[in-house]
This record gives sequence, structure tokens and C-alpha cells, in this order.
Amino acid sequence: MDENTKFVVDASFVLAFLLPDEEIGEVESLFDKHKLDQVSLIAPHLLPFEIFNSLKMAIKRHRLNEATVSEIAAEFIGLNIELISIHYEKALGLAIKHDLSFYDASYLSLSREKDSRLLTLDKHLKKLNR
Repeated sequence: MDENTKFVVDASFVLAFLLPDEEIGEVESLFDKHKLDQVSLIAPHLLPFEIFNSLKMAIKRHRLNEATVSEIAAEFIGLNIELISIHYEKALGLAIKHDLSFYDASYLSLSREKDSRLLTLDKHLKKLNR
């Protein structure tokens, strides 16, 4: 697998795959390739915190029940997305420069550091990733 097959994924992209009511062809296709080891997925260490908080909120908003959330949580863990440390100061600089949350800037910073495409559903992040 060469470097062109390594992608940074953010929480919006991963949740679009995990949540039952969100099916997007591009997302499904990429995770199929990941499961076949045709692509590698990486993210900052904050990804599980965002995923699990979103799952907790889905219960609170009566979007999902606890049993479903438990299944989704196990599926997320099974994805084996590689979690990588980021350069905090660079991420902070991007957050300030582009008026991003530090969370979003973390994904962008990692994609730039690894020279990998950032996969996100966030329109603002998509524009900055070009």
C-alpha cells in the first residue's frame, strides 16, 4: 500500500458510515476498500472522543437506543483506524488562521503533515483541504 492510499478521516465522515440512517456512496465505498486493506485510514487521537460523544447524544436525542449504540461502538472499534498524535501548535495556528474549532484544525493539520487527503463531510474543511 503506497502513501496515496492513506486518508485522514474526521468524525463526520466516520459517523456517516456508522449511523444507520446516513448512507453516502463515497463513504460506503471507501470503508469497503479499508476493510479489504486497499486503503489505510488515520485520524488524530481525538476521533474516538468525538465518535462516542456523538453516539451518546444520539441516545439523548432518541435517535438511537443503547443496544444499537453498543453495536455501532463495537463496529467503530473494529474499523482499526490508526490514531496519530498531532503537532498541537500547528493545529492551533490553522484553527486561528481559518477560524476553525481546534478539533477540525486537528484533522486538517494531520492531513497536511501526512500529505494525505482529508475525508470529511464538512464543506469548510473540504475547501481548505484542496
